[in-house]
Amino acid sequence: MPLLKIATAIFAFAAFGGHAYADPVCDGTATTLPTTDDTAAIQTILDAGNIFNIPHGKLCKITQSLVITHNDSGLVGDGSGGLYMAAANFNNTSLAFGDRYGTHTVGIYAHGLLAAPWTPLVHPVIKGIRVVSEVQQGRSLSAVVVQNARQAKVIGNEIQGFPLGIGVRIQSCVLGCEVAENYIHDFVDNTTGWPVASVPQITGIEVDNDIWNNVSSYHVIIRDNTIRNMLVGAGFLAAYGYQTDCINTPRVTTYNTSITGNHLDTCAEGVDNFSIHAIINDNVVMNSYNFGIKNVHGASFVSVNDNTITNYGLAGIVVAGSSAAGDSNVDNIIVSGNNVSFGNYGGNWGGHDNAAVLVGMNGTTSIPVNIFVTGNILRPANGEYALNITSNSGVTVSGNLSFSGTKGVSK
Repeated sequence: MPLLKIATAIFAFAAFGGHAYADPVCDGTATTLPTTDDTAAIQTILDAGNIFNIPHGKLCKITQSLVITHNDSGLVGDGSGGLYMAAANFNNTSLAFGDRYGTHTVGIYAHGLLAAPWTPLVHPVIKGIRVVSEVQQGRSLSAVVVQNARQAKVIGNEIQGFPLGIGVRIQSCVLGCEVAENYIHDFVDNTTGWPVASVPQITGIEVDNDIWNNVSSYHVIIRDNTIRNMLVGAGFLAAYGYQTDCINTPRVTTYNTSITGNHLDTCAEGVDNFSIHAIINDNVVMNSYNFGIKNVHGASFVSVNDNTITNYGLAGIVVAGSSAAGDSNVDNIIVSGNNVSFGNYGGNWGGHDNAAVLVGMNGTTSIPVNIFVTGNILRPANGEYALNITSNSGVTVSGNLSFSGTKGVSK
């Protein structure tokens, strides 16, 4: 290194008390909100390719996205401290793609190059921090976004208080990207006036709503998360339906996703899956306004095994076709060893032939084929049926312990 560069670096290091940057203040606590803007100080640490360690029990105020673009860098804490996103700063009210990843939409934004040569970001880490939004409805935000990355780790965080939007967005992430042990909770919105075609949404964890360089995610691990209270109010419900998912994989080219050991409570749908070669096993899903676990829009080669689903609306587990242009058949879905109970949750789906397991031909472009429903315990209780299987829907049913609902065992 040239002597001038060495001298400059030493001066900068000394000038800031041993660091080449000013330390973030992080003056918020468990009982007081932060007032000092720490965005620039934290961003300087990330831009140097380092890890910012959130101080114990402290909240750091950010006024725009923190951006992670260096391999092996990120934010780490012990679970007690975190980031605060005030509504005055994170004020996006657009659902358009151009605003979806703006500096006043996303809290933590980790990404590789988003244009040629498309170099991915390797091993960004977001671990053990809280991401707290000011509670104010009528905005659309994302707490964490990871794009064009490998081996990303989003582990052990708490995300809370958001309006419309997404807790964790994973896109074009490959080779063992992991979203694990996070607590994502208490998102709510009851505003209207959003474009219906854009489908305003609240989601805990989402994979590949958008992708980059035509690369879908491969081998994303979603495990041991707790996601609860993804809520909309009556006005929103009347205008758009109950558009909330605990976990959503909305792209048929997303491959080899593992969704296991999650606790999913009070979402419209626990798992909404379009992806292929997925594993949806050993989850606890409860209080689902619509469906506990759903496979639609070409989802294929999926194992739905050993889940416990309690208090579902229209169906505990649904496999369904569609009429969307370009959808392939829903093919080779195994539904086995699940315990599904207590249908018509909330009393919203009476008279709709709700069932613990529903396989439907409700489509012309995509239909269910090679579906296996075996070895499940189905107790609809105040729901209408244990099984609702549309004729000629390509289903093999065997070995289930099925109890009668209010209309019988099966339809």
